[in-house]
Amino acid sequence: MKLNSLLALVACLCLVCTSGCLPPKAPVYGFVYMDVKAPEQATPNLLGKKMGKGSCESFLGVYARGDCSLETAAREANITRITHVDSYAETVLLVYSKYTILVYGN
Repeated sequence: MKLNSLLALVACLCLVCTSGCLPPKAPVYGFVYMDVKAPEQATPNLLGKKMGKGSCESFLGVYARGDCSLETAAREANITRITHVDSYAETVLLVYSKYTILVYGN
């Protein structure tokens, strides 16, 4: 009985891990809940005064939508010179995931 339960658990974990329901890119992961902000890229320019966002989200790894490109985030805030880029990742029970790129500049 214990072996069957263990095999069922391993099978479920394999199914979840290969179904596309994995959390977005982040320096640390929490499979129940994740709320992480992390650095992506920096330039030698002084810190910018404007900030633009671009977001993508996924539902059950089946449906995904959004535009989390640097171009979209920079255009949103009228940034012509990027100074640094951060990212924000949020996941709830591997059912909902959201990845946001934060672009700073002038």
